[in-house]
Amino acid sequence: MNMHIILPRATIFDQDDSIYDGVLEMLEEFEKREYDVIFVSHQRNKHELFESSIREKSGLDVKFRTRNDLRTILKDPDNKECLKTVIVVGSSDNDLHLATNFKLLLINPEWSHIKESKPIEYGFSLKSPEKVTKMINIIKNQQSWFFELEIDSNCKLYALTSANNNSAIGDEEAIINEFRKILKEGSNKNFEALFFHFIASVMKSDELREIDLWSIMPSSGTTLNEDMLEIKERCRYLNGRKKKSPLFIRHKRTRKSHETSTEERLRIGAKKHLETINLNPEYKKFIKGKVVCVIDDYITNGASFEALRNILIKAGAKKVIFVAIGRFKKGTFGVYQKEDYRIDGDVFSTDYSFELIDRNPNFGENGKYDTKAKEEVGEIYNILYR
Repeated sequence: MNMHIILPRATIFDQDDSIYDGVLEMLEEFEKREYDVIFVSHQRNKHELFESSIREKSGLDVKFRTRNDLRTILKDPDNKECLKTVIVVGSSDNDLHLATNFKLLLINPEWSHIKESKPIEYGFSLKSPEKVTKMINIIKNQQSWFFELEIDSNCKLYALTSANNNSAIGDEEAIINEFRKILKEGSNKNFEALFFHFIASVMKSDELREIDLWSIMPSSGTTLNEDMLEIKERCRYLNGRKKKSPLFIRHKRTRKSHETSTEERLRIGAKKHLETINLNPEYKKFIKGKVVCVIDDYITNGASFEALRNILIKAGAKKVIFVAIGRFKKGTFGVYQKEDYRIDGDVFSTDYSFELIDRNPNFGENGKYDTKAKEEVGEIYNILYR
Protein backbone atom coordinates (compact mmCIF):
# COMPACT_ATOMS: atom_id res chain seq x y z
CA MET A 1 0.00 0.00 0.00
CA ASN A 2 1.38 3.40 -0.99
CA MET A 3 2.17 6.14 1.53
CA HIS A 4 0.40 9.51 1.37
CA ILE A 5 2.22 12.46 2.90
CA ILE A 6 0.72 15.89 3.59
CA LEU A 7 3.29 18.72 3.63
CA PRO A 8 2.06 22.16 4.72
CA ARG A 9 3.89 25.19 3.41
CA ALA A 10 5.71 25.87 6.74
CA THR A 11 7.30 22.41 6.62
CA ILE A 12 9.02 23.35 3.35
CA PHE A 13 9.54 27.14 3.40
CA ASP A 14 10.79 29.53 6.08
CA GLN A 15 9.38 33.02 6.79
CA ASP A 16 11.19 34.40 3.70
CA ASP A 17 9.84 31.66 1.41
CA SER A 18 13.27 30.01 1.23
CA ILE A 19 13.37 26.22 1.26
CA TYR A 20 14.76 24.69 4.44
CA ASP A 21 18.00 22.72 4.28
CA GLY A 22 17.40 19.05 3.60
CA VAL A 23 13.82 19.45 2.38
CA LEU A 24 14.64 19.05 -1.32
CA GLU A 25 16.50 15.83 -0.61
CA MET A 26 13.46 14.63 1.36
CA LEU A 27 11.15 15.44 -1.56
CA GLU A 28 13.44 13.69 -4.01
CA GLU A 29 13.45 10.58 -1.82
CA PHE A 30 9.65 10.64 -1.64
CA GLU A 31 9.56 10.90 -5.44
CA LYS A 32 11.96 7.99 -5.83
CA ARG A 33 9.85 5.82 -3.54
CA GLU A 34 6.68 6.91 -5.38
CA TYR A 35 5.00 8.29 -2.27
CA ASP A 36 1.92 10.40 -2.93
CA VAL A 37 2.77 13.89 -1.60
CA ILE A 38 0.10 16.55 -1.09
CA PHE A 39 1.42 20.11 -0.77
CA VAL A 40 -0.82 22.51 1.17
CA SER A 41 -0.97 26.26 1.71
CA HIS A 42 -3.79 28.65 2.54
CA GLN A 43 -1.90 31.35 0.59
CA ARG A 44 -3.51 30.63 -2.76
CA ASN A 45 -1.87 33.71 -4.31
CA LYS A 46 1.56 32.17 -3.62
CA HIS A 47 0.91 28.66 -4.94
CA GLU A 48 2.58 29.37 -8.28
CA LEU A 49 5.62 30.88 -6.53
CA PHE A 50 5.99 27.84 -4.26
CA GLU A 51 5.60 25.40 -7.14
CA SER A 52 8.14 27.16 -9.37
CA SER A 53 10.66 27.45 -6.51
CA ILE A 54 10.61 23.69 -5.92
CA ARG A 55 10.63 22.94 -9.64
CA GLU A 56 13.63 25.19 -10.34
CA LYS A 57 15.72 23.76 -7.50
CA SER A 58 14.84 20.08 -7.82
CA GLY A 59 13.15 19.52 -11.16
CA LEU A 60 10.10 18.14 -9.37
CA ASP A 61 6.71 19.12 -10.76
CA VAL A 62 4.48 19.74 -7.73
CA LYS A 63 1.05 21.25 -7.14
CA PHE A 64 -0.13 23.12 -4.04
CA ARG A 65 -3.69 22.86 -2.73
CA THR A 66 -5.67 24.79 -0.15
CA ARG A 67 -6.75 23.20 3.13
CA ASN A 68 -10.33 23.13 1.88
CA ASP A 69 -9.16 21.18 -1.18
CA LEU A 70 -7.33 18.79 1.15
CA ARG A 71 -10.39 18.19 3.35
CA THR A 72 -12.46 17.43 0.26
CA ILE A 73 -9.90 14.82 -0.78
CA LEU A 74 -9.80 13.20 2.67
CA LYS A 75 -13.61 13.14 2.96
CA ASP A 76 -13.99 11.27 -0.33
CA PRO A 77 -15.44 7.82 0.57
CA ASP A 78 -13.16 6.25 -2.04
CA ASN A 79 -10.15 7.38 0.02
CA LYS A 80 -11.31 5.78 3.28
CA GLU A 81 -8.96 2.79 3.00
CA CYS A 82 -5.89 4.93 2.32
CA LEU A 83 -6.39 7.17 5.38
CA LYS A 84 -4.39 4.78 7.56
CA THR A 85 -1.34 5.43 5.37
CA VAL A 86 -1.65 9.23 5.41
CA ILE A 87 0.96 11.12 7.44
CA VAL A 88 0.84 14.83 8.22
CA VAL A 89 4.25 16.49 8.62
CA GLY A 90 3.16 19.77 10.18
CA SER A 91 3.85 22.06 13.12
CA SER A 92 0.69 24.17 13.47
CA ASP A 93 -2.41 23.57 15.58
CA ASN A 94 -4.38 23.43 12.32
CA ASP A 95 -2.21 20.51 11.23
CA LEU A 96 -2.95 18.72 14.48
CA HIS A 97 -6.69 19.35 14.13
CA LEU A 98 -6.55 17.89 10.63
CA ALA A 99 -4.77 14.81 11.96
CA THR A 100 -7.25 14.27 14.80
CA ASN A 101 -10.32 14.83 12.60
CA PHE A 102 -9.22 12.13 10.15
CA LYS A 103 -7.18 9.92 12.56
CA LEU A 104 -3.87 10.56 10.83
CA LEU A 105 -0.35 10.15 12.16
CA LEU A 106 1.26 13.54 12.88
CA ILE A 107 5.00 14.20 12.68
CA ASN A 108 6.10 17.57 14.07
CA PRO A 109 9.03 19.01 12.01
CA GLU A 110 11.26 20.71 14.55
CA TRP A 111 13.01 22.74 11.84
CA SER A 112 9.82 24.67 11.00
CA HIS A 113 9.60 28.31 12.11
CA ILE A 114 6.06 27.61 13.30
CA LYS A 115 6.21 26.02 16.74
CA GLU A 116 2.72 25.79 18.13
CA SER A 117 2.11 23.92 21.35
CA LYS A 118 -0.26 21.09 20.49
CA PRO A 119 1.78 19.44 17.72
CA ILE A 120 4.74 19.47 20.13
CA GLU A 121 2.62 17.93 22.88
CA TYR A 122 0.72 15.31 20.89
CA GLY A 123 2.73 14.79 17.71
CA PHE A 124 5.97 12.96 17.15
CA SER A 125 8.85 15.43 16.83
CA LEU A 126 11.79 14.88 14.47
CA LYS A 127 14.76 17.20 14.11
CA SER A 128 15.55 16.97 10.39
CA PRO A 129 14.00 16.12 7.01
CA GLU A 130 16.43 13.20 6.76
CA LYS A 131 14.97 11.63 9.92
CA VAL A 132 11.44 12.16 8.59
CA THR A 133 12.35 10.26 5.43
CA LYS A 134 13.78 7.35 7.39
CA MET A 135 10.86 7.19 9.80
CA ILE A 136 8.26 7.23 7.04
CA ASN A 137 10.09 4.38 5.35
CA ILE A 138 9.81 2.42 8.60
CA ILE A 139 6.11 3.19 8.89
CA LYS A 140 5.53 1.90 5.38
CA ASN A 141 7.18 -1.41 6.26
CA GLN A 142 5.87 -1.67 9.82
CA GLN A 143 3.26 -4.39 9.77
CA SER A 144 4.07 -6.62 12.69
CA TRP A 145 3.07 -7.02 16.31
CA PHE A 146 5.50 -9.16 18.27
CA PHE A 147 2.65 -11.09 19.91
CA GLU A 148 -1.05 -11.56 19.13
CA LEU A 149 -3.61 -13.58 21.05
CA GLU A 150 -7.32 -13.91 20.35
CA ILE A 151 -8.81 -14.42 23.81
CA ASP A 152 -12.34 -14.82 22.46
CA SER A 153 -14.47 -13.43 19.65
CA ASN A 154 -14.83 -10.14 21.54
CA CYS A 155 -11.34 -9.72 22.93
CA LYS A 156 -7.83 -9.57 21.48
CA LEU A 157 -4.39 -8.97 22.93
CA TYR A 158 -1.39 -7.39 21.18
CA ALA A 159 2.16 -6.87 22.40
CA LEU A 160 4.37 -4.42 20.57
CA THR A 161 7.76 -5.97 21.20
CA SER A 162 9.68 -8.49 23.27
CA ALA A 163 10.55 -7.76 26.89
CA ASN A 164 13.05 -10.63 27.14
CA ASN A 165 16.70 -9.66 27.06
CA ASN A 166 17.98 -13.21 26.79
CA SER A 167 16.80 -13.54 23.17
CA ALA A 168 17.66 -9.99 22.11
CA ILE A 169 20.19 -9.28 19.40
CA GLY A 170 22.19 -6.16 18.55
CA ASP A 171 20.52 -2.86 19.35
CA GLU A 172 17.32 -4.61 20.37
CA GLU A 173 18.70 -5.29 23.86
CA ALA A 174 19.62 -1.63 24.30
CA ILE A 175 16.17 -0.37 23.42
CA ILE A 176 14.43 -3.06 25.51
CA ASN A 177 16.48 -1.85 28.47
CA GLU A 178 15.56 1.76 27.74
CA PHE A 179 11.87 0.87 27.43
CA ARG A 180 12.10 -0.82 30.80
CA LYS A 181 13.62 2.32 32.31
CA ILE A 182 10.80 4.39 30.82
CA LEU A 183 8.06 2.13 32.12
CA LYS A 184 9.48 0.98 35.44
CA GLU A 185 12.04 3.55 36.51
CA GLY A 186 10.61 6.81 35.18
CA SER A 187 13.32 7.47 32.58
CA ASN A 188 12.17 9.62 29.64
CA LYS A 189 15.30 9.34 27.53
CA ASN A 190 13.73 7.25 24.77
CA PHE A 191 10.07 7.92 25.41
CA GLU A 192 9.58 9.29 21.90
CA ALA A 193 10.91 6.07 20.34
CA LEU A 194 8.42 4.06 22.34
CA PHE A 195 5.56 6.38 21.45
CA PHE A 196 6.41 6.45 17.77
CA HIS A 197 6.56 2.66 17.48
CA PHE A 198 3.27 2.37 19.33
CA ILE A 199 1.23 5.09 17.61
CA ALA A 200 2.41 4.04 14.13
CA SER A 201 1.18 0.51 14.86
CA VAL A 202 -2.15 1.88 16.08
CA MET A 203 -2.72 4.15 13.10
CA LYS A 204 -2.10 1.32 10.60
CA SER A 205 -4.58 -1.05 12.25
CA ASP A 206 -8.21 -0.98 11.13
CA GLU A 207 -9.18 -2.63 14.39
CA LEU A 208 -7.42 -0.13 16.65
CA ARG A 209 -8.61 2.89 14.69
CA GLU A 210 -12.18 1.98 15.70
CA ILE A 211 -11.52 2.23 19.45
CA ASP A 212 -14.08 4.33 21.31
CA LEU A 213 -12.48 4.47 24.77
CA TRP A 214 -8.78 4.51 25.64
CA SER A 215 -7.56 3.51 29.10
CA ILE A 216 -4.56 2.21 31.00
CA MET A 217 -4.16 -0.61 33.49
CA PRO A 218 -4.16 0.86 37.01
CA SER A 219 -0.85 0.44 38.84
CA SER A 220 -0.70 -1.65 41.99
CA GLY A 221 -1.03 1.53 44.06
CA THR A 222 -3.74 4.16 43.82
CA THR A 223 -1.67 6.53 41.62
CA LEU A 224 -1.35 6.30 37.83
CA ASN A 225 1.72 5.39 35.79
CA GLU A 226 2.53 8.81 34.26
CA ASP A 227 4.31 7.46 31.17
CA MET A 228 1.53 5.03 30.30
CA LEU A 229 -0.95 7.82 30.95
CA GLU A 230 0.84 10.07 28.46
CA ILE A 231 0.81 7.36 25.80
CA LYS A 232 -2.92 6.83 26.41
CA GLU A 233 -3.61 10.57 26.24
CA ARG A 234 -1.77 10.96 22.94
CA CYS A 235 -3.61 8.00 21.44
CA ARG A 236 -6.93 9.32 22.71
CA TYR A 237 -6.31 12.83 21.38
CA LEU A 238 -4.94 11.78 18.00
CA ASN A 239 -7.94 9.51 17.49
CA GLY A 240 -10.39 12.32 18.27
CA ARG A 241 -11.76 10.81 21.49
CA LYS A 242 -12.96 13.26 24.16
CA LYS A 243 -13.33 11.16 27.32
CA LYS A 244 -10.24 11.85 29.42
CA SER A 245 -10.96 10.64 32.96
CA PRO A 246 -9.44 7.31 34.10
CA LEU A 247 -11.69 4.41 33.15
CA PHE A 248 -10.59 2.20 36.05
CA ILE A 249 -10.25 3.04 39.72
CA ARG A 250 -7.91 1.12 42.00
CA HIS A 251 -9.80 1.63 45.25
CA LYS A 252 -7.38 -0.41 47.33
CA ARG A 253 -3.66 -1.04 46.99
CA THR A 254 -2.49 -4.49 45.99
CA ARG A 255 0.89 -6.22 46.08
CA LYS A 256 3.16 -5.66 43.10
CA SER A 257 3.50 -8.68 40.85
CA HIS A 258 7.27 -9.02 41.25
CA GLU A 259 6.81 -9.39 45.01
CA THR A 260 5.21 -12.82 44.54
CA SER A 261 6.42 -15.97 42.77
CA THR A 262 5.11 -17.03 39.38
CA GLU A 263 3.34 -19.98 40.94
CA GLU A 264 1.64 -17.77 43.50
CA ARG A 265 0.58 -15.25 40.86
CA LEU A 266 -1.03 -17.98 38.77
CA ARG A 267 -2.76 -19.45 41.80
CA ILE A 268 -4.27 -16.10 42.75
CA GLY A 269 -4.90 -15.10 39.14
CA ALA A 270 -7.24 -12.18 38.43
CA LYS A 271 -8.73 -12.34 41.93
CA LYS A 272 -6.40 -9.73 43.44
CA HIS A 273 -7.40 -7.21 40.76
CA LEU A 274 -11.11 -7.94 40.94
CA GLU A 275 -10.91 -7.29 44.67
CA THR A 276 -9.32 -3.88 44.20
CA ILE A 277 -10.61 -2.39 40.92
CA ASN A 278 -13.91 -0.94 39.78
CA LEU A 279 -15.04 1.12 36.79
CA ASN A 280 -15.24 4.90 37.05
CA PRO A 281 -18.96 5.84 37.51
CA GLU A 282 -18.46 8.66 34.98
CA TYR A 283 -18.47 5.99 32.26
CA LYS A 284 -21.73 4.33 33.25
CA LYS A 285 -23.47 5.45 30.06
CA PHE A 286 -20.43 5.21 27.77
CA ILE A 287 -19.23 1.57 27.79
CA LYS A 288 -22.22 -0.43 26.56
CA GLY A 289 -21.75 -1.32 22.89
CA LYS A 290 -18.32 0.36 22.71
CA VAL A 291 -14.83 -0.81 21.71
CA VAL A 292 -12.48 -0.35 24.67
CA CYS A 293 -8.68 -0.42 24.60
CA VAL A 294 -6.53 -0.99 27.69
CA ILE A 295 -2.80 -0.18 27.47
CA ASP A 296 -0.27 -1.69 29.89
CA ASP A 297 3.50 -1.78 30.08
CA TYR A 298 4.13 -5.56 30.14
CA ILE A 299 2.18 -8.77 29.71
CA THR A 300 3.50 -11.84 31.56
CA ASN A 301 0.72 -14.12 32.83
CA GLY A 302 -2.40 -12.18 31.87
CA ALA A 303 -3.95 -11.86 35.34
CA SER A 304 -4.50 -8.10 35.17
CA PHE A 305 -5.93 -8.19 31.65
CA GLU A 306 -8.26 -11.03 32.57
CA ALA A 307 -9.68 -9.05 35.48
CA LEU A 308 -10.39 -6.04 33.27
CA ARG A 309 -11.81 -8.21 30.48
CA ASN A 310 -14.38 -9.72 32.83
CA ILE A 311 -15.30 -6.32 34.28
CA LEU A 312 -15.70 -4.68 30.86
CA ILE A 313 -17.77 -7.50 29.42
CA LYS A 314 -20.02 -7.32 32.50
CA ALA A 315 -20.41 -3.58 31.81
CA GLY A 316 -21.56 -4.29 28.25
CA ALA A 317 -18.47 -3.51 26.16
CA LYS A 318 -18.82 -4.73 22.57
CA LYS A 319 -15.13 -5.49 22.19
CA VAL A 320 -12.04 -5.29 24.37
CA ILE A 321 -8.53 -4.80 23.01
CA PHE A 322 -5.46 -5.10 25.20
CA VAL A 323 -2.16 -3.62 24.07
CA ALA A 324 1.03 -4.29 26.00
CA ILE A 325 4.29 -2.57 25.17
CA GLY A 326 6.41 -5.63 25.98
CA ARG A 327 5.73 -9.38 26.17
CA PHE A 328 7.65 -11.54 28.64
CA LYS A 329 7.78 -14.95 27.00
CA LYS A 330 8.41 -17.83 29.38
CA GLY A 331 8.84 -21.26 27.85
CA THR A 332 7.97 -22.26 24.31
CA PHE A 333 4.66 -20.40 24.03
CA GLY A 334 4.66 -17.94 26.90
CA VAL A 335 2.07 -17.97 29.68
CA TYR A 336 -1.44 -16.59 29.47
CA GLN A 337 -4.00 -17.82 31.98
CA LYS A 338 -7.53 -17.23 30.76
CA GLU A 339 -10.12 -16.91 33.53
CA ASP A 340 -13.88 -16.56 33.20
CA TYR A 341 -15.88 -15.16 36.12
CA ARG A 342 -19.52 -14.69 36.94
CA ILE A 343 -19.86 -11.17 38.29
CA ASP A 344 -22.87 -9.98 40.27
CA GLY A 345 -23.53 -6.42 41.31
CA ASP A 346 -22.46 -3.00 40.08
CA VAL A 347 -18.92 -2.97 38.57
CA PHE A 348 -19.07 0.84 38.61
CA SER A 349 -18.74 0.64 42.39
CA THR A 350 -16.90 -1.54 44.88
CA ASP A 351 -20.17 -3.32 45.59
CA TYR A 352 -19.86 -6.34 43.31
CA SER A 353 -19.00 -10.00 43.85
CA PHE A 354 -17.34 -12.54 41.58
CA GLU A 355 -16.95 -16.28 41.24
CA LEU A 356 -14.43 -18.18 39.09
CA ILE A 357 -16.20 -20.33 36.50
CA ASP A 358 -13.35 -21.60 34.36
CA ARG A 359 -9.56 -21.32 34.21
CA ASN A 360 -7.14 -22.30 31.43
CA PRO A 361 -3.47 -21.87 32.44
CA ASN A 362 -2.26 -23.02 29.01
CA PHE A 363 -4.19 -20.53 26.92
CA GLY A 364 -0.94 -18.82 25.85
CA GLU A 365 -0.34 -21.71 23.44
CA ASN A 366 -2.89 -20.04 21.14
CA GLY A 367 -0.73 -16.94 20.73
CA LYS A 368 1.27 -16.02 17.63
CA TYR A 369 4.75 -14.46 17.56
CA ASP A 370 6.38 -12.48 14.77
CA THR A 371 10.09 -11.70 15.17
CA LYS A 372 9.97 -9.05 12.42
CA ALA A 373 8.57 -6.67 15.03
CA LYS A 374 11.83 -6.99 16.98
CA GLU A 375 13.81 -5.81 13.94
CA GLU A 376 11.64 -2.69 13.65
CA VAL A 377 12.50 -1.72 17.21
CA GLY A 378 16.19 -1.75 16.38
CA GLU A 379 15.65 0.33 13.26
CA ILE A 380 13.84 3.06 15.20
CA TYR A 381 16.59 3.11 17.80
CA ASN A 382 19.25 3.58 15.10
CA ILE A 383 17.41 6.47 13.43
CA LEU A 384 16.83 8.38 16.63
CA TYR A 385 20.04 7.77 18.51
CA ARG A 386 22.80 7.08 15.98
